Amino acid sequence: MRTHKSQLVKLSKVLTILFFFTIIFSFKSKAQVFDSLLKEYSVDSLVSIVNSAYSKINFPSQEVSINSFERFAFLELYIGPTFAFKDMALSVLPLLVKEAKKDLAFAKLNNCPTSPRKMRLVADLVRGKKVEEALAILKFNTKEASNRVEKLLVSAIANWQAKNETASIEEADLFVKEIRVDGGAMLKRLRPAPQGRAHRIRKRSNHVTLVLGDYNNIQSE
Repeated sequence: MRTHKSQLVKLSKVLTILFFFTIIFSFKSKAQVFDSLLKEYSVDSLVSIVNSAYSKINFPSQEVSINSFERFAFLELYIGPTFAFKDMALSVLPLLVKEAKKDLAFAKLNNCPTSPRKMRLVADLVRGKKVEEALAILKFNTKEASNRVEKLLVSAIANWQAKNETASIEEADLFVKEIRVDGGAMLKRLRPAPQGRAHRIRKRSNHVTLVLGDYNNIQSE
């Protein structure tokens, strides 16, 4: 299942629609609204997501009062757990993200004791490459960060095999779909210097996220 920036735009459209109709419609009608905008999800998964998001546990009161003033009508949606209108729109968003990541093969490396700049130099070498080519590049690269990225790539391949036990790596034609390097915690230390001074030392770290893609799935879509 692919996740793109365009999918976030679709999600915003869905949330805008459900903001007004989430309580008026039944669960099945809500899922049909989702299905018309989110083709990447199955109908069964959408029904399960909607049932979990708008259950009576989160929304004990299923009644919405409509107040009228002159020729205007106001729909009150302050019946969520925090008594804010955002409860209607945002209750379903984390469940959609969780469902999208269910079949996603990725691996994360947190608090790696290397500066983000040095790690990004290695990450740029393998971004968009096939896994066989990426492993060869990392194996013969002289940078220290390449060893960490190589282990991370092997871990991502193992995660893909765990989620696709009947599939073959050669037939899937895996590639590095996304690799992202974010800044981590920074330790600040002092080094003694002449004449009573001190030089600051910044020990940086980073977080690396690697996502694998499948050429065959992309071509079939």
